[in-house]
Amino acid sequence: AADAARQRRDELWEEVEATQQEVADLGRKAKTEQLRAMMLREAFEQEQIRVGTSLGRAEAFVQDLVVATEDTRRVEVEEQAIARECMLALSELQAAQARDDAIAEAQIAQLARELEEAQRSAASNGQCGRVDVEALRATADYAKAEADRHALGSELEELRRSCQSSTEEARRSSAALALERQELQSLQGRAEC
Repeated sequence: AADAARQRRDELWEEVEATQQEVADLGRKAKTEQLRAMMLREAFEQEQIRVGTSLGRAEAFVQDLVVATEDTRRVEVEEQAIARECMLALSELQAAQARDDAIAEAQIAQLARELEEAQRSAASNGQCGRVDVEALRATADYAKAEADRHALGSELEELRRSCQSSTEEARRSSAALALERQELQSLQGRAEC
């Protein structure tokens, strides 16, 4: 019975040693896992910070794109309004020139008729003094009408040049806006990546 008790004691002692070894191994594993969990937590936090920073930059970039797009649209609307005003002014000028040309042509024709009539009358009546004054007046009126017509034509031409200049400026601005819009779309495409 003493041998059996010793044997039982030895077996229990071996079990205790094995259990202590197992406890020590599990303690080391637990510490290793805690260390690993801590490293993973730190890596996760660093990744969150990096992603947060990237998102912040992307949001700022997108906000800049939105502001630039709104500015581009506003400029485009203004240029379209200027172009419409120029086209309207040009149409009005052309209509005014057509009216002025018709009036001037009618006045010139009338003055030419009066001049011819005065010259015929002077030749047939022999009243050179009085008819010459009327002829001179008719000639002066004719010359004034021609001068007015020329001045109106010059003014209209100057207005046309000004309108064309404004239209060209609007076209250049539209082209610059188109380039800016392409650049914004390119930047937006890069921001989405």
